[in-house]
Formats: sequence, structure tokens, C-alpha cells
Amino acid sequence: MDFGGGNEIRFERLGSAGVVTLTRPQALNAVTHRMVRALDKALRAWERDDGVDVVVVKAEGRAF
Repeated sequence: MDFGGGNEIRFERLGSAGVVTLTRPQALNAVTHRMVRALDKALRAWERDDGVDVVVVKAEGRAF
């Protein structure tokens, strides 16, 4: 799924879960403005999707 976050944030659908993965371990997964915009798009889309019951946010590397 692409909500415009580039390679800094990944979105996927696993069953009834929307999964967000922060993919900037070199920057301790600090959130950029681009990532915030993409996350906003994803959350709005998943809010309207009756098949999504939960959203999980995780991160690569040692920092979340």
C-alpha cells in the first residue's frame, strides 16, 4: 500500500489489521513531515474500511 511516505514508512494490511512500520532506523525512526502526511492518509482510509479493526504501529531497528 502506498500512501505517499516513500521509503521512510511502510503500510500493509494483514487480515483485519493495518500495519504501519517506521523505516528510518538510522535516524532512530524520527518522524518527518512526509511521514505524518502519509500516516494521516492511511488512518483516514482505514477508518472508512470496515475490514480494518485495528492499527499496529512498529519500527525497524532499536528505536520506536
